[in-house]
Amino acid sequence: MARPKSDDKRNSILAACQAVIVRDGLSATTADIAKEAGIATGSLFTYFPTKADLLNELYVVLKSEMTAELAGALTGGDDKEKLRRAWNAWTGWAAANAGKHQALELLRTSDQLTDRSREFGEAAVRPVFDLISLNAAGKATGITPGFLFELINVVSIATMDNMASYPDRAVEYRDAGFEAMWRIIQ
Repeated sequence: MARPKSDDKRNSILAACQAVIVRDGLSATTADIAKEAGIATGSLFTYFPTKADLLNELYVVLKSEMTAELAGALTGGDDKEKLRRAWNAWTGWAAANAGKHQALELLRTSDQLTDRSREFGEAAVRPVFDLISLNAAGKATGITPGFLFELINVVSIATMDNMASYPDRAVEYRDAGFEAMWRIIQ
């Protein structure tokens, strides 16, 4: 009879994967990830049959953790206040978890992510994007939602990177980033 899989070992593999791809990029090998986790490569494949399976699981786990921070942000107040609370939660999570945020950004661009993982990620942030779309003046200017969200993503990454790099000015960067995002929407 096969031994049951350990949640601790699974989580250790995911943490190692995150660390290795932040350090070495998405081309990091499963051998490097297993070494970082302190396990044999064969053990890694017991938990994740392929590297793509591992990357997809890490993406879903990180996206879930990030969006859990948004819970409750979109209730009460006007739309700008709801978006401000969501922005503060999102950027706060990223600044406090710089490695996780970097891994999530790398994974977002990976060609190894499945449609299912991408759909999960989109669904997780859909309430925020719906609120942005509702308030977007871009409808009148012909800016597509995809372009609008890419602009917001650029502002958010710059905001989060500066918050993480300059923690003593994190609130200043967070607030300035939100105002820039709000102007893009308007």
